[in-house]
Amino acid sequence: MREIAKRLYVSLDQVRSLPTTIIKQVLNGEEVDLAIANGIKKIHVCLPTADGRVADLIGREAEDFFKKHLEKNNTKVATDLSELKGASACAGRAEGRVRIINLPEEMIKMEYGDILVASATTPSIVPAMKKAAAILTDEGGLTCHAAIVSRELNIPCVVGLKIITKAVQDGDQVEVDAGEGIVKIMRSK
Repeated sequence: MREIAKRLYVSLDQVRSLPTTIIKQVLNGEEVDLAIANGIKKIHVCLPTADGRVADLIGREAEDFFKKHLEKNNTKVATDLSELKGASACAGRAEGRVRIINLPEEMIKMEYGDILVASATTPSIVPAMKKAAAILTDEGGLTCHAAIVSRELNIPCVVGLKIITKAVQDGDQVEVDAGEGIVKIMRSK
């Protein structure tokens, strides 16, 4: 992802938001409309289609969908979440302070007993994972990197939490019941 960000002269966050079709274009040396990358970062909606694919709505199209389907029904996006549910990757319980680690240079803030929170884990952050009392990720399933490493290290792990990196901040206290895939969020203490 860093290499793609360098090639496009965009931030790592923008690259993380890109759909795989655009990433493939970049890797194949094709021109990419950077306005799409910026639009995706601002607002986008991913919808499953009848044929099993995913439709990406970006910019104005995403805003219209949001207004039509969510605001119309007075559906509110929760900003003060207290509990999230994901997939249990390695059973166990833990309680501790959150440390959001997505890049190797962020590992310095990790201490033994902290709860590691990441979009997804990579081999480059395994040293931080070894210090964790539990591992929580936005993405992943039972065969993802976080799940495999957590089982090998016998560290409680919940994956597929979707928005854990947005719902917590460094220093927040969480209670993890990885057997049930439940994370209870308490605010900073």
